[in-house]
Amino acid sequence: MDKEPFFQNMQEIVYEVIGAILPQLKEKPFALFGHSFVTLFGAMTCFAFAEHVNKVYNLEPIHMFLSGASAPYSEARLQAPRRSHLSDQEFLVWVTSIGGTPPEILANAELAKLFLPALKADLCVAENYSVRKHQNMWHNKPTYNTLYTDMTNGDFTVQMLPGSHFYLKEEANEKYILDHITKHFETAEMDYL
Repeated sequence: MDKEPFFQNMQEIVYEVIGAILPQLKEKPFALFGHSFVTLFGAMTCFAFAEHVNKVYNLEPIHMFLSGASAPYSEARLQAPRRSHLSDQEFLVWVTSIGGTPPEILANAELAKLFLPALKADLCVAENYSVRKHQNMWHNKPTYNTLYTDMTNGDFTVQMLPGSHFYLKEEANEKYILDHITKHFETAEMDYL
């Protein structure tokens, strides 16, 4: 069985997502939710995706919910240590420290060996993703980090919830997030079912 290669940069991820959902985006309003670094559902991916579809297709989300990642041009992000090139052992220590990964995976050497290359590749994309600071990219403001206020002129809120980086796995936070997103969909009269 051939393994698919890991994404090498953010543009590859954006093109993959566009290929999967662009026709639906042209038909009705849409919102985006992303948590953490990259992956297909990460906050930075949502940001890059929204930037691209706005620039190329003149589409913009009704709302963006960005979680667990600072603005792409924030000093905290730009100055953060690069971890994607750590040894597997050092990387495991770091992944364990941020929580969220099931301990069964981290404790099992065979599972960790399968899991670590994908996570390191994902993190490498995030570490190498850069964007220039620019103003008023969208009419509707993303939700999460106040640095995003520079990029749009719509409503903006920051919601801080208790917990670590993977706070959204906690039942009370999950309910809050779902209620918060649903409220915004209803306010926008968006068909989300």
